[in-house]
Amino acid sequence: VDELQSTIEEEQKSLIEEMRMVTEEQKSGMEDVNGGSEAMAVD
Repeated sequence: VDELQSTIEEEQKSLIEEMRMVTEEQKSGMEDVNGGSEAMAVD
């Protein structure tokens, strides 16, 4: 049971990492559409 639990936790961690990567890519994509560095300079 412990092995199964740790496997599930590992899978969840990797899923969270993937979600994080996708979110970061979406953010950078949005910035590119909005003018990227120009928008950042305003902030």
